[in-house]
Amino acid sequence: METQNAPDEITFGHLAQGIRNLYHAFLMQVYELLRFIYKNWIVFLILILLGFGIGYLMDTQKPAAKNARLIVQLNYSSTPVIYEAIEHLNAKLKGHDYDFLKAHHLYKKGHSLIKEVEITPVVDLSQALQQFRKDSKQGDLVRYLLKQAGKENPEILTSDLFLSQYKLHKIEIKGSRQADPSTLQGILDYLNNNEGLQKAKAVYQKSLASKIHEHKLNIAQIDSIFKRLGERNTLGSIGNNNPVSLYESGQSILDLSKIIREKRTLMEDLEELQADAVNYDNPVVVLNTPDWTRDVKSFFERILWLPITLVAAYMVLAFAISGIKKGKQLTEQQNKK
Repeated sequence: METQNAPDEITFGHLAQGIRNLYHAFLMQVYELLRFIYKNWIVFLILILLGFGIGYLMDTQKPAAKNARLIVQLNYSSTPVIYEAIEHLNAKLKGHDYDFLKAHHLYKKGHSLIKEVEITPVVDLSQALQQFRKDSKQGDLVRYLLKQAGKENPEILTSDLFLSQYKLHKIEIKGSRQADPSTLQGILDYLNNNEGLQKAKAVYQKSLASKIHEHKLNIAQIDSIFKRLGERNTLGSIGNNNPVSLYESGQSILDLSKIIREKRTLMEDLEELQADAVNYDNPVVVLNTPDWTRDVKSFFERILWLPITLVAAYMVLAFAISGIKKGKQLTEQQNKK
């Protein structure tokens, strides 16, 4: 038994010793690296400062890329059309269709002024629910989907089911170094000059004006009812738990609590319609004051790569020289034998 176990014990011992040797070799290499950095810290500091200085000068001569963010209101039920137009624009950018970009003032001096355009909805759950409130069955379905989205499937909120229900959207633009304020205007002109949307513009504006007039008229009619009620003093109620109602000849002809709720709803809708009318001149209306900002990530990448490259090059050169010297010593020792 002892003779049979000996090979196993020797093999395990060799394995343990091998792992120990590798660990010790790793510690020695780490120590050598730290000692090398400590001995050459002045050189590293000079290389880092030199790299930052050269990188900064290069960046001032050739500015980094830019970003811009637009908060927009999409009118005339234009959401699907605008999303498709942006997808089409990105395809033209990837395909380097310079004729198309020139036609929309997005190409200048041999360079495309933009790199990518992305649009996403500004999710407003109350707005989504409001659109479906008149249909109780559909409203129940929407509320169920919103509940599911909040738990496990947030992507439902930006799906086609809700996308057209959001008025506000966010457009992120990645621009080139040559991008300027006129570039943003070029993108807006491209989106707004859609022939189909421009033809529908007058129809939607007329419809909005009619809705505002109708809501004002309905509110005025409700106010006149309350005025007549005050004059006739015909308010009554059936029991303490029933809503206040108007009676004639002993029969209820009007549920005042329902009328009050209806007026509140009409006033909320009117306020929203009037707010829409302020920004209803184009399919896409910008609500913020957009401007180009420097791409911070691009800036630091341009600044950092040079000092890192200089330090890495110095270390490679130093280890190469050290390896050559060690190889020379080993060769000389071999020749002496």
